[in-house]
Parts: sequence; structure tokens; C-alpha cells
Amino acid sequence: MKGQRIIIPHSMQSMILTKLHAGHQGSEKTKLRARTSVYWRGMNSDIEKSCKSCNTCQEMQNSQPKEPLIQTEVPPGPWHTIGTDLFYLDGAEYLLVADYYSKYQFVREVPKGKSSSRTIANLTKEIFSEQGVPKIVRSDNGPHFEGQAYKEFAKQYNFQHTTSSPHYPRSNGFIESQVKTTKKTMKKARATNTDPLMALLCLRATPINSTLPSPAELLFGRPIQDNLPKKIPKGKTTEEVTSRLLQRQATQKYYHDRNTKPLQPLKPGQSINIQDPRTQTWKPAEIKEKIQEVPRSYIITKPGGGEIRRNRTQIRERPQDPMEQAYQQPCEKTLDNPETPFPKSTQESHQYTTRSGRIVVPPTRLDM
Repeated sequence: MKGQRIIIPHSMQSMILTKLHAGHQGSEKTKLRARTSVYWRGMNSDIEKSCKSCNTCQEMQNSQPKEPLIQTEVPPGPWHTIGTDLFYLDGAEYLLVADYYSKYQFVREVPKGKSSSRTIANLTKEIFSEQGVPKIVRSDNGPHFEGQAYKEFAKQYNFQHTTSSPHYPRSNGFIESQVKTTKKTMKKARATNTDPLMALLCLRATPINSTLPSPAELLFGRPIQDNLPKKIPKGKTTEEVTSRLLQRQATQKYYHDRNTKPLQPLKPGQSINIQDPRTQTWKPAEIKEKIQEVPRSYIITKPGGGEIRRNRTQIRERPQDPMEQAYQQPCEKTLDNPETPFPKSTQESHQYTTRSGRIVVPPTRLDM
């Protein structure tokens, strides 16, 4: 006994750990429960390892916290980098194309019954024929943008097409924000029986903030006439706008990163858990490779075969079971060296004395 607590021998510790974790509480709660009745040397460490390696707890744990914001570089000028996505409103499907520099967005309705990769490519071609071909196009991994027709379109028009991690729209946050704003503007216009196209025109003609002009002025180099009487002034220079955009991004990153923490990079072959986007639970898998050209994006090998791509926030490191490690290692050594004699006790072969000549007697501990 240790006070009112029962001392558990090594042979029973695994069973007691299982009983302690029967309620699947966290390590701190499990340690508090253990301290009311049992004790062994290293108990707290064993409880922490046991809780961390519990498959059920790993599967049901919360989503990962936000990581620090990775900001997209401010493009060198208008229509250099664009984002594109699809959205639905009142039973209709729409294509949205937005410029990263100016924040100007183009909206095209997708013909009913013709939603395909080729249709999306053709609608985007119409916009490019008016505005020119950008250097970079960013989208999600939806079938419309991953289809063969869109890939041929990118090759024919000679632009770089990059995609975000599946089920992680935050990695393409700019276009997601544009979709949200556009849908809300069109919804409000229809709710008040006003023209949605005029509402979008007003959106494009409104200054981004007190130091940045409107999206239309940034894209076209001049203000556009909306439903207000106005005198059209001269536009600001690109250098001045770029400086203010960088300043605006720095402010956004500062406020975003206050409640974030970076996650450690993962290595090929590493055992991990991935989060199911539908059930929000975690399942075992393995890292195959890191996608170098996309930050925090990995190719994952699933246990049953097949590969998927996920963002680092959707991946957790998978701890190994400490009890398996403890019992595996001695067995391997015994099999490799069956005839190795047991070493003599260090107490018989060595004696230690102090400088004054007194013999140091090691403390006697319980055999655990």
C-alpha cells in the first residue's frame, strides 16, 4: 500500500490502464481517477501514453486548430492571378471568376442540364476573350475543373492551373469569400425586387476600403459609372496600390494569426489519422508524399488501398501503442540471444564509497 492507494505490480498494470480508461476521458481526468485508488512507479507517464494511443479517442477527437495564415502573394498587377468556383442560388448554377489583385468578379449562369467540364471551360473562355488570359488560375478539385476538357483548355490557352486541397475551402479563401459576397448581394437584390445585375455593378464600383479604390478602377484603370451621378477622376498608380494591398494583407495576417499555431511537417511513410469531412471522425492512414508546389498538402495512402489528397489541418500524427512496444522489445532480444546468461547484480559487482570512506548502499525499491 502507498497511503490509501493499492500498489499495482507490473503484470497487472496493463489491465488497470484499460479499466482506468473505460470512460475514455482525457489523460488529466484519468490520472485524477487513478490517484484515488492505485499506484505504481511511472503511472502518470503510462496513463498519458495509453490515452494518446486509444484508437477510439483518436477517431473521435476534435478537429485540428487553425494554422497561421498563409497568404497568397499580391500579384504584380491586375488579371495576373484569378480564382474560379461554382455556386448555386435559387436552383440555378453560376460560374464565378474573380481577380486576386482588383477583387473584380465576373458571374456567368451555367445552362441547365449542361453542367460539365467543357461547359465551364467555354464560359471561362468567353471571359478570357474579353479580359485576356491570366498567368495563373486557382480553383478547387471539383470535377468541372479536374475534367479533361478544362485541362485541355489550360494547355491550349497556356495558363498555370493550381488546385486547393479537397474538403478544405479555407486554402482558397479568397474565392470562397468572393462567392459568399456575390451570393449575398444577389439574394438581397431578389428579396427586395431590385435588379441583381445593378447590385453587382454597385459592388464592383464600391471602394475596397478607405485607402483602396473600387475593384473596377483597379482592373480597368478607371472608375465605372454606376447608378450615382459622379465625376470620373484619374486612377492611382499600380505601385501605390500594390503597397497598400501589402499593408492590408499584413494587417489581416496579424489578426488571423493571434489564435493559431503551426503544425509539424509530416514525412513519407509516417502513420497518421485523417479526418473524414462528413463525420468529422479520424481514421488511420499513411503519408505517401508531400506536394511540394502547394503548401501543407499531402498525398495519403488509405489502409484499404487508394490515394487521397488532404491539407495538413486534416491530418494528425498517429501515436503507437506503448504497451505493444514494451512487450515486443524484450521478446526480440530473447529470441536473438537465447543462450545469453543473465548479468550479475550490480550490487554484487560494484561498491561505491564517499570521499570519507563510507559505503554507499543503493535504496531498496519494490519489484515493479
